[in-house]
Amino acid sequence: MDSRFYFFWLFRPYFEGVVPIANAFGVHRVHLGVVCIANMQLSYLMPSTGENHFLSAYRFDRELSESWRSSIPYELFLLLTMPEITCAPWPTLGPLRFTDP
Repeated sequence: MDSRFYFFWLFRPYFEGVVPIANAFGVHRVHLGVVCIANMQLSYLMPSTGENHFLSAYRFDRELSESWRSSIPYELFLLLTMPEITCAPWPTLGPLRFTDP
């Protein structure tokens, strides 16, 4: 199996469980995907447990606290915009009106 398909096998229970529930509530697939990716990115970056900080500190031979400090502005931006991303579908679905027939 090609390595790019491992992602789909990893998240298969999620797609089979959450997507039908979201469809029942009328949530668009693209909006659900953007919300999920933003939440995963936020959890991937949060200090003290964020895997990205450990990897970047190791790779660039820097202190772990330096990695945390450098990502704080992006984390705050993502944390403050998360309610808008979640509750307002028009920014994520707006570009679709140019592609849907």
